[in-house]
Amino acid sequence: MVFLEAFVFTRPEVFVTFAPQKIDEKAGKLKDEPTREIIKHQLALFAAFIARVGVKS
Repeated sequence: MVFLEAFVFTRPEVFVTFAPQKIDEKAGKLKDEPTREIIKHQLALFAAFIARVGVKS
């Protein structure tokens, strides 16, 4: 990635342990609030990253 001079967001990973217990399969929704908060936090960090390094018009 350095060769390409690419910007890299190094922590986009979210691992959901015990996923079958945390996901409502019928509704297709994540029902575990702590996991939802972790994902929300990661998405907020990613949005800030994109705002910082994204294409400027």
